[in-house]
Amino acid sequence: MIDRLQRDGYTVAAPANPPRGMPTDTAHLARFLKSVEGPIVLVGHSYGGAVITNAAAGNVNIKALVYVAAFVPDKGEVLGELIQKYPGSEIQAALNPVPYDNADGTTGRGLYLRPDRIHDVFASDVPEKTSRIMEAGHRPFSATGFTDTAKIAAWRTIPSWGVVAAADKAIPSVLERFEYPGAHARGVVEVRGASHAVMVSHPGSVTNLIEDAARTTVKQDGRSRGTPFLLSESPGTGKAPDHKATWRHRREDSGMTDETTLPQYLRGRFAPVPEEHSAAGLTVRGSLPPDLDGHYLRNGPNPLPGEDKGHWFTGPGMLHGIRLRAGRAEWYRNRWVRTRELDGHPYRRADRTVDLAATSANTHVIRHAGTVLALCEAGLPYWVTPSLETMGPYDFEGRLTTAMTAHPKEDPATGELHLFGTAFTPPYLTYHRVTSDGRLLDSRPVDVPGPTMMHDFAVTEHHILWMDLPVVLDPALVGCGGLPYRWDDAYGARLGVMSRTPGASGVRWFTVDPCYVFHVGNAYEDARGRIVLDAVRYDRAGFQHAWTDIGGAGERASAPTSSVLHRWCLDPATGGVAETQLDDRAAEFPTHNETLTGRPNRYLYTVSDDGIAKHDLARRTGRVHETPGSRYAGEAVFVPAADGVGEDEGWLLSLVSRENGGAGELLVLDATDLTVQAVVELPRPVPAGFHGSWLPESGDVEQTPPVDGEVP
Repeated sequence: MIDRLQRDGYTVAAPANPPRGMPTDTAHLARFLKSVEGPIVLVGHSYGGAVITNAAAGNVNIKALVYVAAFVPDKGEVLGELIQKYPGSEIQAALNPVPYDNADGTTGRGLYLRPDRIHDVFASDVPEKTSRIMEAGHRPFSATGFTDTAKIAAWRTIPSWGVVAAADKAIPSVLERFEYPGAHARGVVEVRGASHAVMVSHPGSVTNLIEDAARTTVKQDGRSRGTPFLLSESPGTGKAPDHKATWRHRREDSGMTDETTLPQYLRGRFAPVPEEHSAAGLTVRGSLPPDLDGHYLRNGPNPLPGEDKGHWFTGPGMLHGIRLRAGRAEWYRNRWVRTRELDGHPYRRADRTVDLAATSANTHVIRHAGTVLALCEAGLPYWVTPSLETMGPYDFEGRLTTAMTAHPKEDPATGELHLFGTAFTPPYLTYHRVTSDGRLLDSRPVDVPGPTMMHDFAVTEHHILWMDLPVVLDPALVGCGGLPYRWDDAYGARLGVMSRTPGASGVRWFTVDPCYVFHVGNAYEDARGRIVLDAVRYDRAGFQHAWTDIGGAGERASAPTSSVLHRWCLDPATGGVAETQLDDRAAEFPTHNETLTGRPNRYLYTVSDDGIAKHDLARRTGRVHETPGSRYAGEAVFVPAADGVGEDEGWLLSLVSRENGGAGELLVLDATDLTVQAVVELPRPVPAGFHGSWLPESGDVEQTPPVDGEVP
């Protein structure tokens, strides 16, 4: 890098840094910079980013800051606290502390990278011979760097640029992707596969960005040449500035720079939050019912800062949790589900097999047999705790060998959990049954023509209901970003009825009008033996409009129709199907009193852009609780009242997101009349998400995963 910069006419200096903590290192560099005449482009790598951020303040000669796989702290931030907020760093476990003595008699600890970890943590994409040379010249990082507080943020007044090392194991690349746009970076280069030592493995990419910064600021300054000063330090910690809706971003594989406007699923009420947060003693307006004693958890996609996975459904899962007890809202937390995908493992391996643990776990969260599971239909569930800590993938003692739906159904009478898994190759559909104590006992392949996007299903007292609908896997879309599914008129639409009797696998199919269903309300068998299914139905135009809005492939409908509550009545005696629209109101995320799952129910609850609706299916009437302005209610989870008798005696819990980016709320409604019982004020925004559950306090110690043993 230095050789090329000098050949291109730049004066280059790389001043040594102790490093002995941020105050000492900042003062050392600031004094040196005062001796330099003319415009300066100041470059910092790793912990050096924190140093240049502080040292550049007040020096009018510094025209640009370039951060190379570096941290960009803001005023008042403590580096050691910040590094805990983003997954992906292995640096702290790779450090070896060594005491040292200062000339003034004080002591400290220098943190060296362990020799056996330098290659894989610091320089995995350089030859091992080179990493051994780097090891020999490695300087320690002072332990006080983790406790020092940044005093100023020069990037607020000095233009900045940044290099993201996409495979960085020292500083999480997700942090780098987020902090550079927040620091108003005028240019960002992401180098795919690059380690923390990106300036060694990809010197051309880094040099190009430095010269870009120099050319831009030199032109502004009216001078012919800047003086890039390179400051390179050992790994440290960093900061996450404010998120911006647009930024200039250049990916190294394309070599193009363009202005990127975030898609709908990354802005407004969908905008992901950049960090994990905890807060205690939340403000409550109104009165929380005293029998609400437990945890409300909700799941949803939350892409890592600066990341666009191409579709709303594919962002890594983030859980939001609120602990309610004795009329108080004790705490709020949000945590990413620590999956193998979040750690960078590919879902599709090089040998074309699938890693079922490399999933986003972003769709739902349930508790069964005392175990809390974060779900996504593409892979295995993840075991998490009510306090949102990730324990690991969960495969029911090795018996679950397929993916698991995000919408399992628990029978309220037997306690059994019914679920299914889909696959890209035969068998495309597999049914599973889990006992009330958490043992997977029954798995049956179900014959369907091909892979479709089967998101939900239904159960009745004696039957399983399948929805084989015309949104199909398109191999041509695999690897193109987003989800590889599209509407296919030729596939047709049908509903299938399968017996719940163990061993039964035959399905009786009923042809229905073409449609798609994301979510089922409920299903049951009526007094005449007919099977009734209530769900939210999309016609082709409605599906295309919604699908393309969130990143899906296809032509966007110019005049979309709404998704509405719909009823199918299947008559096994005659083979006939009756279809009825239940309401003309736009609807999604239907919920009900789950003590009636698979049994006749009178009420369903849905949400739309203007609020939460209660549907009386017997009278075919409804009422709405409106959420005006920029407030958008999420799925309304029904919680039965402790002393309730009627089906609708209880509460609805809904997380409210704001289009303007304001703080979220937990809305608590009386389910009988949709009046507001209480509002819990949350400390941060909560993005629009998917599904959640109420986990009542049982008083039992949280169950650990079952150990291997014989199945009776």
